[in-house]
Amino acid sequence: MISQEFTAPAFPLKLLLLPGETYVLHIYENRYRQLVKDCIENHAHFIMPYKTNKKFYSFGAELRIVEILKIYPDGRMDILVECVNIFHTTKFSSVLEPKLYGAVQGHTDNTFNEPVPHDLHELAVDYLEKTGRGKDYDYFQPQFTLSRVANFLRMNEDEKLKFILSKNKVNYLKSLYKFKIEIINVEKRLGNKFVFN
Repeated sequence: MISQEFTAPAFPLKLLLLPGETYVLHIYENRYRQLVKDCIENHAHFIMPYKTNKKFYSFGAELRIVEILKIYPDGRMDILVECVNIFHTTKFSSVLEPKLYGAVQGHTDNTFNEPVPHDLHELAVDYLEKTGRGKDYDYFQPQFTLSRVANFLRMNEDEKLKFILSKNKVNYLKSLYKFKIEIINVEKRLGNKFVFN
């Protein structure tokens, strides 16, 4: 489900977060100190458009500020943020006058928070059990969402990028789960063949 288009404060960074993931940001530039202050005062989210040295992507993380962890004497701060959605950008402005920080226009993609089909759910359960993490999760309450199942994999940046850009995200996750489960099975088979004196 795609939400209506809106404008939000922007903090571009080379950081990929999926819904449900948290991260500690160190805020030191005046413009982003102002952004944090405005978001807290207005109970607003901000967008972190994903950028690399070579490319500015048309998506990013929609973030909410969970907590200010530390404020330094010079005004710098550490904040804990949580990704609540993936945001698709249609326009970016480096400065949103009279503010110091920029803004993006676009919409959130709520498909990441939708329930997953049964076969992907079963792959996630199998993977968690094989990695010894099964006891840490309630498999059925609440029901697995697409982003939750993705986070179980602890994907690297390249895998996250492929997942977000994939036209069929369910199939991408199924393939990645099957690949990682097969690696675990191969390692187990090889391990059983060795006997130590």
